[in-house]
Order: sequence, then structure tokens, then C-alpha cells
Amino acid sequence: MLKRLGLIGVVIAAGIAFATPAFADKIMVGAYPANPPWEYKTDSGGFEGFEIDVANDVAKRIGAEVEFQDLGFQALFAATASGRIDFAVSSISITKERLQNQGFTQAYYDSDGTIVGKADSTIKTLDDLKGKTIGVIAGSTGEAYMKENAAKLG
Repeated sequence: MLKRLGLIGVVIAAGIAFATPAFADKIMVGAYPANPPWEYKTDSGGFEGFEIDVANDVAKRIGAEVEFQDLGFQALFAATASGRIDFAVSSISITKERLQNQGFTQAYYDSDGTIVGKADSTIKTLDDLKGKTIGVIAGSTGEAYMKENAAKLG
């Protein structure tokens, strides 16, 4: 399962920044910080990771401060739609459904879905998952894949 990632609204924020002489002094960025190395919280409560660095760079380029909000994955979409945040970071896959009400930058990273388990696990293929409990992030493309293939995977 190919996962195309993008930052919601970075293009819009950057476009506004370069098209108008004045813009917000602070940009609000939503993050689901349980997603290292993309974004995570440090022991002191600060945000770090690749996408945090990208958001900080956008803010620097437009001369604004950035404030990160710790949001659940699904809450990111409601927060961008309502204007509570200017954009979101969290390895967000670009899907047809999300394109109906969210804006995305050009994808900057492609990844495949992966099964992760203990090194001594007997699970080596999707067929080995039959009858097993599988964890996915609610609202993610991983959840969509598992729902679409539940009957086949058992």
C-alpha cells in the first residue's frame, strides 16, 4: 500500500506569505506527536522531528513564530477545516476522500505499509495475520486498508 505524504496547507501558507506584504505573526500548526521520526514530544514537552523542522522553516521564511498544538490524528482534519490551525503535520497520506475538504502540498515522501512485530514472531506474511488482533491508527490509511481487506485476511 503506497502512502503519499504531504503537509496540509504549507503551500497555502507559503503562497499567502509571498503574495501579500503582511501576514500573521504566528502560525498555528497541529501535530500528532506519536509519530517519530516525523514528529514527537521530547521529555521536556517540546516538539521535534522532520516535519516539525519543516514547519519551523516555513515560519522562519515568512518571518512568523510557530506554535504547535498536540492533537489526535483525526482531530487534525477538523482543526484545519475550522481554521483552528493553519496547517497540520503528521505523515498525512493524500487520499481522494481527504482531497475533497483538505489542501495538500506536493507529496514529499512515499512509503509502503508495513507489518511490525517482535523479531521472533512467526508472522511473516499477510496470510499469517488470520485470526490475529491488528492495531492501526484510527482514520489512517492503514485502518482503511484493513477494513477493505478484513474478509480476505480473516
